[in-house]
Amino acid sequence: PVFDKSHDDRDIANPQVVELPIKVIIVEGWCLGAEPQTAAQLETAINTLESQQDANGEWREFVNKALDKDYADLFALVDCWLMLKAPSFDCVYQWRMEQEQKMATKLGVDFLSEDNQAHPGIMNTEELQHFIDHYQRITEHGFTTLPKKMHHLYELDTQRKIISHSQPVTMTSATTAGIK
Repeated sequence: PVFDKSHDDRDIANPQVVELPIKVIIVEGWCLGAEPQTAAQLETAINTLESQQDANGEWREFVNKALDKDYADLFALVDCWLMLKAPSFDCVYQWRMEQEQKMATKLGVDFLSEDNQAHPGIMNTEELQHFIDHYQRITEHGFTTLPKKMHHLYELDTQRKIISHSQPVTMTSATTAGIK
């Protein structure tokens, strides 16, 4: 399936059909490969969302346990890791806002409107801040923990240009056997 951000779902009406065998599957995800944090790291809220809606840390604990168990099993299936590393979380927010603006323009919706009922898949700036706050903890933690796990690490500048490429982890013949 191909995910459509403006509908927050896959396009059921136009599914893509591929023929077997498939040699490479690319899975893109904002927090793909994220590692759990320590209990001490979870103690302090890092943004307004956490301080107001997760003051006791219940949601942080739930997400952390999922990263440690369920998602770790999924991530173990990945043969090759590639990261496009943004310069900062502020930049991630800015880029996500640009995506919303482009989707709004494409759909003829006023992005800055406080009432986007014409297309509920488009977030205004307040909704976007609330949305992205959910991912701040994992994203910032990933900035420090994910690079060392990558087969290909591309560091980007604020304009999304690649400023460096490194290979912290070397691909082994066992890893590349399935990607010939």
